[in-house]
Amino acid sequence: MRDKPGPAADAESIQEDLWTAVRGIPVGKVATYGDVADFTSTVKLTARQVGRLMSLCPEGVPWHRVVGAGGMLPIGKLSPAAEAEQRARLTADGVRFLGSGRIDMTSHRCGPGDLPGPLEE
Repeated sequence: MRDKPGPAADAESIQEDLWTAVRGIPVGKVATYGDVADFTSTVKLTARQVGRLMSLCPEGVPWHRVVGAGGMLPIGKLSPAAEAEQRARLTADGVRFLGSGRIDMTSHRCGPGDLPGPLEE
């Protein structure tokens, strides 16, 4: 279980750390919400917290490269149009989808060597 943010961790620095991690996901790669939580350094977030914060994602942050566990696109539960946009952006990035509709995570998952962050420590 991860520690909850302490008083020193303000919302703005947590969000900036999150956006920095997401901006670091290379074209053609994806990271799960849990992966992004592991890549952040200001405070240890949970995958669920990352998902909530991603709804506040500013322009210029490649939100579409953050996906659910196993390569799912959970945004489709809230908005089929948003899922279609995410799928189109990922396809344009060169990300392949399997017949099941999930992303080929073996080929496209961002690993510790792809993104700088505390996961490499």
